[in-house]
Amino acid sequence: MSPKVVNATTPTILDFGVVESGIRERESASVSRSDAFTRLALETVFGLPQPEVDEYIVDGFDDRGIDIVYIDHDNRVINIGSCKTVVSYKNSRKNFPGDEIDKIISFVEDLVLNREDMLKTCNGPLVD
Repeated sequence: MSPKVVNATTPTILDFGVVESGIRERESASVSRSDAFTRLALETVFGLPQPEVDEYIVDGFDDRGIDIVYIDHDNRVINIGSCKTVVSYKNSRKNFPGDEIDKIISFVEDLVLNREDMLKTCNGPLVD
């Protein structure tokens, strides 16, 4: 199976409102806005139950631009995701940060080429 690219669509104010509502439901004193968005993505995109989402989050120091790794064993697909959120609808139309894409490409190259030192450049959750 080849990699799948999702076609970009222009988000509407309604789309933004739905996402904002989901973020607010998950955000708390111990869960940042960014983490709340990551949790929302895992629950809605991959259909994961709320108690299980933490095991798929690899965000943190040395994450190589990757916030989510979800392995769909049934369909033999590895999903790698980077989650970025904005605080206003106006900013939702901006491009994804290019340096984050470069980090992910570097990670995938290291993984595919089985580079020995790769594990030294990854955080614990990403290694696991």
